[in-house]
Amino acid sequence: MLTPLQLTVLDVVLLALSSSLPLWFFALRPLSIQIIEEKQHLEKQTAANMSLLEALDSCNDMILLMDIKGNISYANQSFFQLTGWTSASLLKKNANILNSPNTDKASLKELQHRLQQHKPWSGRLLARRKGMEQIKILGQTTAPDPLECWVDVSITPIIREGENIGYVEVLRDISAQVSHEIVVEIEKKDIAARFEIANILQQTSPLKQRFIEVMAVLFSLKNCELESKGGVFIKDEADDFLDMFVMKGQFSDEFIRREKRIPLGACLCGRTAVSGKMIISDDCFCDPRHEHQFEGMKAHGHYIMPIAFNTEILGVLFLYTSPYPAKNQERIDIFMQVSEMMAIALLREKAQESLRLAHETTLLAAKNKSDFLANMSHEIRTPMNGVLGMLSILKETEMEAEQRDMVKTAANSANALLTIINDILNFSKLEAGKLELETIEFHLPDLVEDVCSLLAIEARHNTLKLTCSLDVEIQSYWQGDAIRIRQIVTNILGNAIKFTQQGDVFVRVKSVVAENGKCDIRFEIQDTGVGITPKIQKNLFKPFSQADSSTARHFGGTGLGLSICKDLVELMGGFNWRGQSIRGRGLILVYPAFVSLKTSNGSFIRLF
Repeated sequence: MLTPLQLTVLDVVLLALSSSLPLWFFALRPLSIQIIEEKQHLEKQTAANMSLLEALDSCNDMILLMDIKGNISYANQSFFQLTGWTSASLLKKNANILNSPNTDKASLKELQHRLQQHKPWSGRLLARRKGMEQIKILGQTTAPDPLECWVDVSITPIIREGENIGYVEVLRDISAQVSHEIVVEIEKKDIAARFEIANILQQTSPLKQRFIEVMAVLFSLKNCELESKGGVFIKDEADDFLDMFVMKGQFSDEFIRREKRIPLGACLCGRTAVSGKMIISDDCFCDPRHEHQFEGMKAHGHYIMPIAFNTEILGVLFLYTSPYPAKNQERIDIFMQVSEMMAIALLREKAQESLRLAHETTLLAAKNKSDFLANMSHEIRTPMNGVLGMLSILKETEMEAEQRDMVKTAANSANALLTIINDILNFSKLEAGKLELETIEFHLPDLVEDVCSLLAIEARHNTLKLTCSLDVEIQSYWQGDAIRIRQIVTNILGNAIKFTQQGDVFVRVKSVVAENGKCDIRFEIQDTGVGITPKIQKNLFKPFSQADSSTARHFGGTGLGLSICKDLVELMGGFNWRGQSIRGRGLILVYPAFVSLKTSNGSFIRLF
């Protein structure tokens, strides 16, 4: 298309042609040729520009052309389709109208700085599509703007002959990509928090302390860091209420007073306790379920999770969040797993508390029983000593043979009864932890000789050969509780004599160098007695246990002797009855073979 000036010139040319032929050839003809050539060039340039515009309009990326002031002179069709703007409402407007109020100010500042230096800039910006601005309500937090979108921006200056005459801006909508990245980042941190919480709940510290540490981890997650506040309610097993168990964060006195105990079904936590489902609450001033408001309360949201195992509701975990917390399924799954782990920790705590109470009850019952036995055996032993004393005096008087036999039988029965009473007294004292050891110096050869001499009469009565041997290198003086050592050796040696009908009973005392370099004493007692089956040997040291009912009928006794010996040795510091060292206070004893029994082939086996 010709310009007005070109049309004027053409009119002049035509007029001149009609009036003067020489003027045409010498003056106007070259001008006409130039005009025709310029016209053809303009037509070609216009066609090229139209092809370029068609290419820009068919591009999927959004493209803007701006002058040096940033005013928009062109936008392609993709831009209008994706943003909602029209040519009439956008052209000649400044590009700043495309930014969101929440656009990062530091990024905009960097962009301006680069363009002032005539350099390109690229990066991410938060833009806003065409639409009505959000309505802001006093006291409420504005919800996330649905018209906001993330765009990848690339701006390049247009330089002509060294001068910046405008800008080309290419934009690409990356909202879906950014949303995915945010979800992935949240999920990554949530998974790490879950493993950390699992480790915390496995510790042995008090449950309240562990729950506080769990909440501290949750406060580090996105949306939960706003106020770093939360707490745990525990369901009252006997009533339809939730009781505050632990809180973390700054809570007002009013909140603590009103939320200390809440009924099931009331407010968010009470609803969760009834439904057993997680509640994600938006702005507390918008959610009608948020019934309680407190003075000075700031806008916030909530994650409310049931602490439940299977279908049993044990409590509720509540966390303060930003007014519009994330609601993606991955976060919901992680938080429900955390609440289930807390439920398991709570059940374990309840089980341990029940075991502790049961243990204390058992100990108290055992102590009461032991106290009763100790008191009763003591009370019975006092008159029994009187009976034995009177029988001893009575034996010194003149009596007929039949009467003397009766007194002898009564004395033997009284002595047997006193032995039983003493066993029960010792056993009850050991169970009650009231038996104390003493440490004195004693002469070992004298102790062994006294025990063997005491039992030699019984051995001769049973036609047994009792042999006692002390190694020549053994030391004579030791430190320890000689009375209890005498009691142990007497009991074991007495059993060997009692359960041996014929043959030998052999006692050997020798010294053995222990692993720590100290010298131990080893008592070895062997006999040729009735023997005990391997099955019965397992119960040998249990209280009130004997080989079998025939043993009890034939030999008598309470079955407490070996049990008392075992407890006495352990009280001295012993730890094993099968050939290992049994150490006492200043005295080290070794009992590798208290009794050796005869097997069916006539050889000897060691019981211990």
